Amino acid sequence: MKRKTFGLILLITPIPLIFATLSLYGISSFVISSMISASAEASAPFTITGGIIQTLLGLLGIIGVIGVLIGMPIGIYLLTSSDKK
Repeated sequence: MKRKTFGLILLITPIPLIFATLSLYGISSFVISSMISASAEASAPFTITGGIIQTLLGLLGIIGVIGVLIGMPIGIYLLTSSDKK
């Protein structure tokens, strides 16, 4: 993979990742809370599943923020620097 292509990937990827994570977090929270309130006696599996999903989405959001803080400057550097041969 060329430096310019990799730099462009590092520059573009973190922002949609953060938006997708926030959207999925909101949707999953709504769905899980409605499933918990619909079945009061069997809410334990939904609570555990919801906790796991929200934890995974939280980790994905952390990766997105790290991508903004670290990946975007590296992507800018890779785009602006010349190829060394």
